[in-house]
Amino acid sequence: MKPFFSVIIPVYNKGRYLDRAVKSALNQSYADLELILIDDASSDESSDISRGYKDERVRRFRRMRPGPGGYAARNLGISLARGKWVCFLDADDEWLQDHLAIVRKAVKEHPGCQGVSTGSYLQKEQSWVADNYVRKHFESHVFELCEYLQARLKGLELITTNTIALKRNFLTEGSLFPEGSALRGGDEATWLKLFLQGMKMVRLPVPTAVYHLDADNMVTAKISNATGKHPVLSRVESVLPQLDDREVKRLLCRFANRKTIAWARVIKESKGIPLAQLKRLNFQGLDMYCVFAAMAMLFLPGLVFKQLIGGVKSQFWTRRFF
Repeated sequence: MKPFFSVIIPVYNKGRYLDRAVKSALNQSYADLELILIDDASSDESSDISRGYKDERVRRFRRMRPGPGGYAARNLGISLARGKWVCFLDADDEWLQDHLAIVRKAVKEHPGCQGVSTGSYLQKEQSWVADNYVRKHFESHVFELCEYLQARLKGLELITTNTIALKRNFLTEGSLFPEGSALRGGDEATWLKLFLQGMKMVRLPVPTAVYHLDADNMVTAKISNATGKHPVLSRVESVLPQLDDREVKRLLCRFANRKTIAWARVIKESKGIPLAQLKRLNFQGLDMYCVFAAMAMLFLPGLVFKQLIGGVKSQFWTRRFF
């Protein structure tokens, strides 16, 4: 009998944390699941740890070459999934025990939705901080494309890979995540792709996942990872010619501009004026945030800019990981 959930965990050199993630999935109060471990050509003890699980719900697969961001591993997991709904969990994070039970209940209560997303905690040392959506909202809400874009432009964190569940028969043929074309930023482009396909997603105001802010748990802000076009910009540019709704086009352009500014900031903090990124800004989507950020990058010295951004980042713990 096919399970209700397929849980996909990409694994690349996460031996130090893997057992925590796997046990948090296998010990769920709602147990109708299969756990798909995709070893992304790990060179540490991750493979040995994966082979040690005897639970019959665990399925193991290994890729011969690692894929940046875990995108290729997730895509392989989706192609192998047998469950009605697909979930993801990073190998260095964890779920609270009732995560899948809460998602299953939401699936029953919102039969017209193809996605369910819960909240999460950011954990560092002894500090646990709920995401900003959880802190500001007390009821579930169904999002479609425009509302999703408006919420993201306000800085609300609606989806992470650890919190999203997707109806498998809604996922189209081919790669869901942008493997081979992005080193980072691909998750956000993937959620946008699904909303553009007509996804309805219910966001629950309940934190059920824990994002551990360990030193080797984060996608680093390397210049090499912020070159070229942000995957969101590439996605927006590919769909704009097909759209007639001017408001949707404006929101998409604003959203793409925000992501372009984020990459430009990485370059500015590291080595100078990010002209190549700033030239990608779409005038149709310019707002005061983008204008101010672009002017600061162009005219402020690097040290002054970093100090200014440092003041913004000091609100990190109260505004969520923006």
